[in-house]
Amino acid sequence: MNGMKGMDEQRETVRLEHAQAARMYNVDRIDACISTGQSRYEGPLLDLSAGGMAMLAPLSLPLNLPVDLDLNVGQHRMHAQGLIKNRNRLGSQYRLGVQFTKLGPEDEAFLQLLYGPGGTYEEVDGLAGE
Repeated sequence: MNGMKGMDEQRETVRLEHAQAARMYNVDRIDACISTGQSRYEGPLLDLSAGGMAMLAPLSLPLNLPVDLDLNVGQHRMHAQGLIKNRNRLGSQYRLGVQFTKLGPEDEAFLQLLYGPGGTYEEVDGLAGE
């Protein structure tokens, strides 16, 4: 089993950090948009996994709030629905962790290309630490 899992026992899927994703797609930054139905916020993507994502936002949102997500990863435009699962203050902004609750077939296929079929630690053992 990969040693990274011990760093966060709750995490079931491998997380691709922003710098890794940006390097893969030859961009400086990947922006994410989060919509609550009433408001829309943009900020940099911090990490992405088969189970969810994290982004930097200008404000905190309530836990378990349903949200719509949009992000461009390379040439792929991804849309998902999710729930705010964690939030942490980082200076004057907030890191919002979102669990995906609904992905379209194209987005599921895209994440499988990044992580393999399910993106679990066991399926990518040996690659997660690269």
